[in-house]
Parts: sequence; structure tokens; C-alpha cells
Amino acid sequence: MGTFFHKNLVASNNTVIVFDNRGIGDTTIGTKPFSIKQFANDTIELLEKLGINKKIDVLGFSLGSLIAQEIALNHPEKIRKLILYGSTDGVGKRCCCCFG
Repeated sequence: MGTFFHKNLVASNNTVIVFDNRGIGDTTIGTKPFSIKQFANDTIELLEKLGINKKIDVLGFSLGSLIAQEIALNHPEKIRKLILYGSTDGVGKRCCCCFG
């Protein structure tokens, strides 16, 4: 589903950057502890290394949605649009309007 989504729905009008977080896929683990905050900081560092200085649209799915929320909270100047898909608030609370 992810490949279809990226190629057909998002990429048709946008440049899409898809990457693995540290310790996932073929990435190295590094020396910093894993946390949502660290993954968000890694993402900001990646954008800086790629020379992306304009506001961006961020789509986060599942774990990526938690990272996207962290980026929006700590680096709001970087975000133009925030799209959360398959997300939660990260603390296990359920939305009363959705679950009654």
C-alpha cells in the first residue's frame, strides 16, 4: 500500500522524500537512543543536509505520524501542511467522538 500511495497519490504533484529512520531497514543504528524526538531531529537534520530550507508538507503514517507531530510541535517554522495517517496522540488516549 505504501508504494502505491507514494507513487500515485502524492508524487504526481510533489517531490517525495521517503527514508528509513535509524535502526530501520538498511540504516545504521548510530549512538543516540531511539525516541520519537530523536527521529524528528534526524528528519530535520536530513532536510538541512539536503538543502531544503522552505516550508514542507509532511505526511506521516503510523510511527511516521508520531514523528511528524513531534516535528510540528518543535519546528513549526518548517511545516506548511501536516498530514497524519494511521495516527494516535502517542499516549494511548482514545478520542471520545470516535469511540464513544
